[in-house]
Amino acid sequence: MSDIKNYLAELFSDIDSNSTVAEAAIMMKHHETTALLVTEKKEYVGIVTDVDFTRKIIAEGVNPTLTLVSQVMTRPIISLDHHQSMEEIILCMRKNKIRHVLIKEEGEYIGLITVKGIANYCWGRFRFLEDPIKKFWDNYEYLIDENSFRQAIDGLLKESIQTLPPLSQTVTLIKENAPLLEIVEQADNEGYKELARALRLGLFSF
Repeated sequence: MSDIKNYLAELFSDIDSNSTVAEAAIMMKHHETTALLVTEKKEYVGIVTDVDFTRKIIAEGVNPTLTLVSQVMTRPIISLDHHQSMEEIILCMRKNKIRHVLIKEEGEYIGLITVKGIANYCWGRFRFLEDPIKKFWDNYEYLIDENSFRQAIDGLLKESIQTLPPLSQTVTLIKENAPLLEIVEQADNEGYKELARALRLGLFSF
């Protein structure tokens, strides 16, 4: 299991929910961050990110000086413990359609994992692998979007047919369109550990 602390972005800034989006944007720029925790009565109640600004303000033509943070923030806060794996964080992002996950240690927020953190993890962990597995992890943006992720899994299966030994039972199962769980277990049994690891993410569908 990779230590996710190595990929944390610091999160030391917060903003009151009654502040405007324009004020939040200025604070993000000042602190060079892509997310702010949102407080109400000194309690953390949500998170607002640069993606919220893009999708809910710019794309909708909303005036940021007249819109409160409470109107665009994500609530409740979605967080995971620092002991959990990066794969679990990827699944969490995909399930909740988010690009930031807060990380806790002993009940306290210690930072967050962003898409940039996922990219750094994929590059560091898988850059020495051969295609098509390296290609799969290189497309890290696909991993957090359900539709494109399914396409990435299908592409990995098809390319594995070309790269694995023809007599491999894993190849046979792929050609027979066997259930993904069977393919994962067979790949693991045959020693294709990294292939099994990548395909295992596909066992979780939301």
